[in-house]
Amino acid sequence: MTLTKLARIANVSVSTASKAFSMSSDISELTREEVFAAARANGCFKKFFNAKYPKYIAAVICPELNSRYYSDFCFSMQKHFGEVNFDVCISSYGFSDAAARDRIEYYEKYADVDVIVLLDSQTEHLPPHETPIINISSRNIENADLNIILDMESPMDEAVKYFINSNIYDIGFIGEKLTHNKLLLFKQAILNNKLSLNEETVYISGERFEKGGYDAAQHLLSSGRLPKALICAYDDMAFGAVKLFNEKGIHIPSDVKIISFDNISTSAYSVPSLSSVEFLGKKAAELTVSSVLDILNGGSSEKNHTLSAKLILRESSEIQ
Repeated sequence: MTLTKLARIANVSVSTASKAFSMSSDISELTREEVFAAARANGCFKKFFNAKYPKYIAAVICPELNSRYYSDFCFSMQKHFGEVNFDVCISSYGFSDAAARDRIEYYEKYADVDVIVLLDSQTEHLPPHETPIINISSRNIENADLNIILDMESPMDEAVKYFINSNIYDIGFIGEKLTHNKLLLFKQAILNNKLSLNEETVYISGERFEKGGYDAAQHLLSSGRLPKALICAYDDMAFGAVKLFNEKGIHIPSDVKIISFDNISTSAYSVPSLSSVEFLGKKAAELTVSSVLDILNGGSSEKNHTLSAKLILRESSEIQ
């Protein structure tokens, strides 16, 4: 199908058909819809439609969407980008560097997006790209257009110090296979604060989310080495641990105090409310959007930003 033949079918000039597909205001909407109807009837609408989408588009690539941590942040990104007339496309890469590169290649080569936001990738180098890429993670990517680095070391140290300042030195950690970096930071914080690391109070579950927390808490309890304070890799694991403790008559915070990471939207409303470290909150979304606007407007934004986290103390770690 040629544009000339389609124009003849729609009973318009070739120029009018061309203006219809470029969304020109020189023709009426009625005429445009007649041309579009003829194109769809002949299976060639996508072939000829060439107008640019009227909004900026940000592609957000995150590790997974079944995590409330990431889904909360994606929702926040949608909200803040929407306030500056952006639409947002969201995809996930399943913690696979190869899949992350595939998503980047898709948005770079085949989809017309204006910026790519890559979340928590462990890759060291991005593929060649012209579309600006914003890296938000705990590590720097040299050829990203902007790095927003999440400082995870300081809040882990702050959590350990909080317990030490309350005369609690028996501190444990629970995590799962994808939280190895937090385990390393926990061990370093213990050593930095001149405590002895007790491996019996550290458990890495083969499960994830609430099930992983439940499993880890059960292991610590059955081993007879439940610590006085427990740092959980993330909030969903903490919720699972709390459920197990409640079932076994272990009281929080009188028997064991808990601090977790991520501060997802339900943490303030759990029973007891969960003390947690906030990384990807409103501040991160606002910084991302303002940096994107600066880049797209040709500004000379700093290439690296470090974003400090915030320890939010609630009932689960109260000192009584």
